[in-house]
Amino acid sequence: MDQTAPKSQLRLEWVYGYRGHQVRSNLFYNINNEIVYFVAGVGIVHNYGEHKQRFFLGHDDEIISLTLHPDKTQVATGQAATPTASEFWHLTQLEKNSPHAALTKTRP
Repeated sequence: MDQTAPKSQLRLEWVYGYRGHQVRSNLFYNINNEIVYFVAGVGIVHNYGEHKQRFFLGHDDEIISLTLHPDKTQVATGQAATPTASEFWHLTQLEKNSPHAALTKTRP
């Protein structure tokens, strides 16, 4: 029996739903007027006008909090894992940032 992994991949195309239970202040508009929110362990950037979604997949457990940096280009999300974990990510590249990147950007 062949034990090698299959040569196929899954790709997330669309996320339906919104987590509104036991959370609040968890939906924001970014600098491009896209909607930023989360469902399960996925951070979502939704372009309503173009009917497209982009995804931040840097969590390995359910996201329970989200906040947007005042410059509206960076996000911090927290997950329910024990111990808890936070991720800081950029809305354009959907890549993790250092938590210090947001702090130094706001200094004069």
